[in-house]
Amino acid sequence: MGGEDGTEPHLTPAGYRAVGLPVPRKAKATTSPTGPEDGSAGARPSTKSALITAMLARDEGASLEELMEATGWLPHTTRAALSRLRSSGQVLARSKREDGRTAYRIGASEAV
Repeated sequence: MGGEDGTEPHLTPAGYRAVGLPVPRKAKATTSPTGPEDGSAGARPSTKSALITAMLARDEGASLEELMEATGWLPHTTRAALSRLRSSGQVLARSKREDGRTAYRIGASEAV
């Protein structure tokens, strides 16, 4: 019973209650291993904001291009996410990598 585009219809919790069905529990946050194949390290966060925060918390930080690739966002959206982090009180540091790209990191002493 899919839609015309082949997708299945989805109900909100209120919708389930309205038709007298129990509200299904959400599955645990999905993770994709980004490290070893056994999934023992480096699970990917379940939201793009969490992914950006995790990438920026790495020792090497992340470049704008890396953040864009990981999230699928355009440059202006990625820069807006960095601005939101700054406005929430996070300290972001900027440094140049050997390849010439700018890397951003959370929690460093030199603010951007």
